[in-house]
Amino acid sequence: MQRERGEVYRLLAVDPAARPRDLKPGLEAYGKALELDPRDAYSLVGRAKLHAWLGAPKKAIDDLLPAIKLNRDAVKDAPSARVTQRLNTECADIYFHLGKAQAALGNHDKAIGEFDRALETCSRFDDKPLRTQIREERGLSHLQLKQPDKAVEDFDDALDLNRNNARAHAFKGYALHLLKRNDQAKPLLADAIILSNQQWGWPYLARSLANRAIGLLKEEEADRLKAKQLGCTVLFPVR
Repeated sequence: MQRERGEVYRLLAVDPAARPRDLKPGLEAYGKALELDPRDAYSLVGRAKLHAWLGAPKKAIDDLLPAIKLNRDAVKDAPSARVTQRLNTECADIYFHLGKAQAALGNHDKAIGEFDRALETCSRFDDKPLRTQIREERGLSHLQLKQPDKAVEDFDDALDLNRNNARAHAFKGYALHLLKRNDQAKPLLADAIILSNQQWGWPYLARSLANRAIGLLKEEEADRLKAKQLGCTVLFPVR
């Protein structure tokens, strides 16, 4: 019962419009579930995700590390291929969130290692949405490490999985700007703006940098103003 109560808060937290102001009851519910069964990997992962949304990546990692061990051990004893696939899916998701937590702490080398493990686990089954997210987040870590060429490869893979991915268009456009390929960057950033229904400030801010780099100062100012109107004044962390 407590795990189900925690799960309600976790699901609500996914949607900013529905997210409760106080997620602590969800943490408490997962905590009570774990008092009853400390080896409940599902509750560990659920609580970790709430910690991450509350801006506590270290606490998220503290829950995710025992969860991945429990899941890996369960894979060894899985009674069927179907159960093995489900557990591998859960392992990939845990590695993905470990990567995000490490990235939130600024540990981008460690984050990339976790994303690599997530992708390796994903190779055992077909989960395009998760693979897309992993590619995006690993690409962002490459950007933070000043590796735009590697970032482009990740965003290309994300776009191969979903051509209508506004985030991948935007991030690839910014990576190309860092590589001084601004003429190629701008169309991708324009695509990101269209795909996000002109409601996401990030591609406007990134395009302002590309415009400045090629001397289009009026366009730069217009894009920077639009980004500010949409609540985006810095590129990282991505909002």
